[in-house]
Amino acid sequence: MSRGSIEGEAIPEKFPYLLVLITSVLLGFLGSFWYLLGRSGLGFWTSLDLFSAITSITIADALLLIIPWAFSRLKFFKERINIKTLGYLYMIGVCSAYYLVLLNDPIVMVVGSRILMSEELSLKYVPLFLAPPKSVVEGIMLGKAPFEFDVWIPVLAFWWVLYTIPAIFLISVATLFRRHWIEVEKVPFPCTSLMYQFLITIPSPSSSNRRRSIFTIGLIVGVVFQGIVLLTQLFPWFPDIFAVRGNCCGYVWYVKSTDVVAPIIGLGTANLQPIMAAVAYFVPLTILFNCWFWYLVYCILMQVAHYMGYYTGAESAGGCGRGWCAPYSGLLSAPYKFMAISQVGGMIGLTVITLWLSRSYIYETLKAALSRSDVERLSKIESGEPLSYRWIWILLILSFIGTIGVFMAMGIGFAAALLMPITFFIFYFANTRLYGLSGFYMRGMEHGPALHKALIWPTRPEPPTREFTLTMVFVRTNTDTSSGKLFGSIFGAAASYKMASLTGISTRNTFKVLLITALIVPVASLISVFIIAGYAIGLNNLGGGPYRLLSLWGLSLWGECSDYNARIPVVGSWVEYAILGFVIVCVLSWLHYRFVWFPFEPIGFLNGTSYNSLISGLWTSYLVAWIFKTITLRVGGSRAYEEFGVPLASGITIGCLTVFIIGGIVGIIRFFVPF
Repeated sequence: MSRGSIEGEAIPEKFPYLLVLITSVLLGFLGSFWYLLGRSGLGFWTSLDLFSAITSITIADALLLIIPWAFSRLKFFKERINIKTLGYLYMIGVCSAYYLVLLNDPIVMVVGSRILMSEELSLKYVPLFLAPPKSVVEGIMLGKAPFEFDVWIPVLAFWWVLYTIPAIFLISVATLFRRHWIEVEKVPFPCTSLMYQFLITIPSPSSSNRRRSIFTIGLIVGVVFQGIVLLTQLFPWFPDIFAVRGNCCGYVWYVKSTDVVAPIIGLGTANLQPIMAAVAYFVPLTILFNCWFWYLVYCILMQVAHYMGYYTGAESAGGCGRGWCAPYSGLLSAPYKFMAISQVGGMIGLTVITLWLSRSYIYETLKAALSRSDVERLSKIESGEPLSYRWIWILLILSFIGTIGVFMAMGIGFAAALLMPITFFIFYFANTRLYGLSGFYMRGMEHGPALHKALIWPTRPEPPTREFTLTMVFVRTNTDTSSGKLFGSIFGAAASYKMASLTGISTRNTFKVLLITALIVPVASLISVFIIAGYAIGLNNLGGGPYRLLSLWGLSLWGECSDYNARIPVVGSWVEYAILGFVIVCVLSWLHYRFVWFPFEPIGFLNGTSYNSLISGLWTSYLVAWIFKTITLRVGGSRAYEEFGVPLASGITIGCLTVFIIGGIVGIIRFFVPF
């Protein structure tokens, strides 16, 4: 609550209902159309959600901040732009991005099953309240069909509930741990800290200090780099200066068998996107060091294993194959199986050890919820919270139960449905730690069904049942941060609470933003995709080619469970590897917590030995950031870091994101006027 004084009384901070409501609705509709109309071969330009699969720098929050920045020199806007308004815009954008119905979202796979499977088989696995009949789906693919109100209402209503209840569950988790993360641990949340550095330049565009000049230099660098990339993608005749047309997937360079470095078996990719290094620049040095150090360890281990006869043929495999393909991947195949070590056992271990180290805080909130705390102490610890701890716990428990109920309504049994929110809590809680401390979260979906495989289905039922199939669709897709977004609300909530602490926005108003976006954006996005775009234009016309849009979103429901026996979470046995990863992360966490001098910690271990480094090449970003941050601090100390490094990194990011937005607009123009 912001404090003012009129005759000694506190003035409550006003909540901008109109701003939040209108912006949430607009983003819900705009986000989907931005993607659907922009399918013009421009890749990441077409999305308002995550510009990359593993960072929460989103196009949505950048758009909402860059627009005020563009108009901030005009007197009319300058007088109306303030730090809190910008903070609210950031919150709306970062929360909304996770509710947009876009590529690989489960709803598209479920609805698409009506076309990609026989109608009889699809109806066996997917009830009518999850997807309309085949004739209706074909109508929205082709467009201009008569709208069937009675068919769509139950479908949209169910999916809206499926989005909002799990979102509220993890918003409650983030709210419960808000004080511990933000006020006690001072978790940096690099993505939010970076955007805040841009945010504070907007209200005072006339200032000409050194810090603003450095920001401008970074801005120019980002615009030039990203502008060249955009021109390269738009025009075949434009010179490929940064080699993005070669062996690059997005902004990730990958090894080819003919490359000089191909014999280095553990080397698969390197990240070329400056934004990633800029985000990493805000990460603590110890974590930066560990992120690239543990990847180096992985490369050494892989080379040793190769000389011993393992991973035969990996030297001729491409970079993606070295991460995704079982015969060549140290993540999936013996002797290491780091998918089980890092992304199963390690992530579970990170959640467990974090909860254990936070046990006194959790106990304190429980005492407060049960009214067993001292009145003065209770008043003190709850004074900065959006709700009392009693109501936070009640909301968390009710939404947990509601999440189970929603999945059971699909035909999933109690045991499997119970494991759904437990699985999401474990992996998303750990991912929030990764995101808050290293700026990125874990990519990949093989680890998602780990609990279900250990406790319910050691092997796939034959034939696959509805319960098994739908469980795999949601538990696999929604543990992959690049695909599913049902549980991404925890990232938006954590980022929003961090921004609130930086801008002075009350936690109560922040919580209102979280709830409003969770309730409004999903339904707006659902309507824009399946009703407006489907009936007015036809999704097939937007995707390009017969049913191409659905084929891009997933081959069938069975695609999520076809390799269940073969590589979920790894090839062959995996429990002992998961236990090893659990132990490694817990030991590293305890030693790093207990001894200040101990150089190794678990966040870097998880980033360095997972898809983050093998497929997304994040080791490059961490190494570059570690070098530049070390030099900055050694040469100029913290002053140079604050006055030179921070604004430069922020400027580069905003420059790149500005061109991303321009590229998205160009993609939309190309839809109507091809060139």
